[in-house]
Amino acid sequence: MPRRHAALLAALTYVRLWARPTLGDTAWRNALQPIVTPAYARQLAATDPAQIPAHAVTGSPRLVSADTDVVVADVRTDAGLIRVTVTSTGGRWLIDNASPAPAP
Repeated sequence: MPRRHAALLAALTYVRLWARPTLGDTAWRNALQPIVTPAYARQLAATDPAQIPAHAVTGSPRLVSADTDVVVADVRTDAGLIRVTVTSTGGRWLIDNASPAPAP
């Protein structure tokens, strides 16, 4: 349970840092870099933070699925739910993907 809690906290932290469309490109990427996998960091390099529709987290993360090394959580923002995949890498929980959650 403590591991799952740490993964949910990582998802929440990521969305809080991600949902800042008024932040400059470099500052936005530098804030996210330490908490994402290298592969996801490469994907984020093409992201324009000004195009992010969310400005704030509006709810606690909700667990979607979990196993030993991967946790998927939905985090509510003012622009809808963001589904975040968190993976255990080298003893740390890192974000491996995030996208709008599928419609129910």
